[in-house]
Amino acid sequence: MPAIDMSLEQLQEYKGSMPAPVDFWKHWMSVTSKIDAMQLSYRLVEKRIYESHCVYYGFYYQGMDGQEHQAKYIRPATEEKVPLVLQFPDYNGVSRSWFHLMRYAGIGCAVLAPDYALSNYEGLSGTIEELPVHQIYTEALLLLRIVSVMNNIDQASIHVYGEGQGAATALVVGAMNPKIVKTCAMQYPMCCDYKRVWEKDYDTGAYQGLRDYFRYQDPEHKTEQALFEQLGYLDAKNFAPYVKAHVLQGIGLLDEISPPSAQFSIYNNLSCWKQKAIFPKHGHELNNFFENTYLEFLLTFGIDK
Repeated sequence: MPAIDMSLEQLQEYKGSMPAPVDFWKHWMSVTSKIDAMQLSYRLVEKRIYESHCVYYGFYYQGMDGQEHQAKYIRPATEEKVPLVLQFPDYNGVSRSWFHLMRYAGIGCAVLAPDYALSNYEGLSGTIEELPVHQIYTEALLLLRIVSVMNNIDQASIHVYGEGQGAATALVVGAMNPKIVKTCAMQYPMCCDYKRVWEKDYDTGAYQGLRDYFRYQDPEHKTEQALFEQLGYLDAKNFAPYVKAHVLQGIGLLDEISPPSAQFSIYNNLSCWKQKAIFPKHGHELNNFFENTYLEFLLTFGIDK
């Protein structure tokens, strides 16, 4: 796979195929202003899962669309304030199991993992605000806003984590909340360097919407430039310069879903403290070695024991 993308030396320098839109930051500041003006509403429903050292909740909150959205929430069985990880789901929009998420309680940390009901992540028709990925980012920013006012959370120790689509979402949340997010960890991030993904024919699977758009809506590519300029508002690499948190990024050089060059375009645009973990023979897959690295990272820079 590296042979048809870039050499490792080139990857270390690559920053992306297109610049950010000139009003990129203005656009997203207007989104956060709308969120700040919202009346926050959420409720917890305790789940009867037997486990002595942590408590499980269904977490329900009112989204930007006025509908009720849901997440899994697990915290250590203590009344004290605890650190929290916001863990965002990958392309399928489904959070991990209760059993998987309870691992955070083992290091004295709560976790909030949302589910997303969107079925077409890569729809490309409509205004910027109507694009599904924009809605995902917006809902994530709202969720962070709710977390920032929860009384039993250590507000000095809030962290974001994600894989694939969720990695891009974590980066967006970190970029737009530099005073709140302490660490940001990403594994094989997607939604980055869209034009590079398209040019290298990675526009299948999670990126199938790109190929379908040009096959069925614009076969002569008359709107190509306009489309990629619009996607610039969603491109994770364009959020990277605004991140102030400590960042850990895992990249598999055999990734056939999100090309390594696109992922490096995020890392190389970060100006904060950052660490990368490169796995030459791993692709877009669960990686126990990265999870071990993340645990060490979180305990070093995030969770005060």
